[in-house]
Amino acid sequence: EQRALLLQNGDIDVADGLPPRLLSQLADDPNINVYTAPSTRINYIGLNAAAEPNLADPLVRQAISYAIPYQALIENVMSGFATLAGTLITSSMEGYQGEAAGVYTTDLDRAKELMDQSGVGPFEVELAVQNSRAQDQQAAVFIQDALRELGITVNINVLPDGEFSSLRDGRELAMFFHEWFSWGDDPFYQMTFLAKCGAFTNFAGGCNDRLDEIIDEGTFETDPAVREALLLEAQQLMVEDADRIYLWSADWNLATR
Repeated sequence: EQRALLLQNGDIDVADGLPPRLLSQLADDPNINVYTAPSTRINYIGLNAAAEPNLADPLVRQAISYAIPYQALIENVMSGFATLAGTLITSSMEGYQGEAAGVYTTDLDRAKELMDQSGVGPFEVELAVQNSRAQDQQAAVFIQDALRELGITVNINVLPDGEFSSLRDGRELAMFFHEWFSWGDDPFYQMTFLAKCGAFTNFAGGCNDRLDEIIDEGTFETDPAVREALLLEAQQLMVEDADRIYLWSADWNLATR
């Protein structure tokens, strides 16, 4: 808030790290330019079957993924400064093949069908959010409303950052927000940290042996056609496993006088 005000008053010339809701306001100021560029950052919600048995059924996880109002989150939470994530291979990353992989879009009828097929009845689940992340708290309300349609009662638990991190690292959170940015702009590098079985930063705890094989092979593969084929299969597996709700990929933003 202070950085945005200083920029508007002319006390500073460049402001970074401004939240989307402020950027949308600054974009209307004729004295300010807002520059945006797509990123490979990933914002997702981990679905931890170890902490909530009802999430062990892939049909339940798939149903949840179909129920999420993705576009509403991008427009209302991110003020348009984001794109659909798709999977851990985000829409601006090499090898993204979202349509071919069948990435999730909002389809409540399909979500209800999958819940019926699962045989899992109404249940309650806790969604953990960091105290410092206002936009995640806002997104949690949208998700709470959406999952109510499936008979899933989402209890939002806003936690101090230290407690949140400790519980997340200990795999004790059933549903939780997480943002990740890989220093290496490569899909296999990103999946190494977030998807490999037993990786410390695989906080959702999912494990797919075939996906591990793809990551190991693709990391050192130099043939573009082979990489494309491996990445498509990886995305299909991530869609099928649905151990995360892939929310959005936030833009890089910079505001200047």
